[in-house]
Amino acid sequence: MAQRTPEGMAVDVAVDEEVLAVWKKFRTKQKTTSAMIMKLNKEGSKIVLDELMEDTTCEDVAEELPESVPRYLIFSYRLERDDDVGRITFPLAFVYYMPENCNDRQRMLYSRPTKLLSDTLGLSKIFSCVDAEDLTSEWLQKEILSTKTR
Repeated sequence: MAQRTPEGMAVDVAVDEEVLAVWKKFRTKQKTTSAMIMKLNKEGSKIVLDELMEDTTCEDVAEELPESVPRYLIFSYRLERDDDVGRITFPLAFVYYMPENCNDRQRMLYSRPTKLLSDTLGLSKIFSCVDAEDLTSEWLQKEILSTKTR
């Protein structure tokens, strides 16, 4: 049975139970930068965990990304605040990686369930990246700080 977005649109893609189980632990982990890399299964019917990277950097994650196949990335990013206290926070960031050279079929398959995944995980802001070389710690920090939704 198709899942539905909050707007009532049918989406024939489901989020795998493993993704949800890993997400429960991932979202409260607050020691170092970590990343969840997700993809669609071969049938295009389920969002599955591709890799979980702990104590990593954006640059390390970028090295793991395929050159022509999209991925969904969730970062728990260690951010040192520029305040008097020097607070350290771990905002969650959803990055939709859609390489420029991926084919039209992949673009369609991956773009449709993006909102379903963000809604399921409770992430309201989605950052887009089209080139793995642009996925740097500096870029992600700038994106996180430039948004009002935390």
